[in-house]
Amino acid sequence: MRPVSDFAANLRRIMRDRGMTQAELGRMVGISQGNVSMYVTGKREPRATCILRIAAALDVTTDELLGVKRNGD
Repeated sequence: MRPVSDFAANLRRIMRDRGMTQAELGRMVGISQGNVSMYVTGKREPRATCILRIAAALDVTTDELLGVKRNGD
């Protein structure tokens, strides 16, 4: 079994913090709940355009969603 990506773990955490379901995020982003499920479990990675829409829907930066660390962070 491969480890879950930072993206999947961050997506799960942010959704939990906002009390958002997979179905709700899917509706906001224009994707199926099944696709959201694959993203939060790390079975699939979304395309860049979808990452942008997910970040906007969750009101976070793409860096936060992807787990990008900057110098000094």
